[in-house]
Amino acid sequence: MARDGLDVLDAINRADIPLIVTYLMIVGVIFVVTNTIVDLIYGMVNPTVKLTGKPA
Repeated sequence: MARDGLDVLDAINRADIPLIVTYLMIVGVIFVVTNTIVDLIYGMVNPTVKLTGKPA
């Protein structure tokens, strides 16, 4: 039986550090890109939101 998608769990059990680090970096980049896109879209949908970072 093939267990697709469980390679990360196998890597943790084998202590395959490069694979674990690569996986975590990819997940981190996806998280940052997704949040940035959502913030930009929210700024377009609600023009009262300021993206300058200054407190109101």
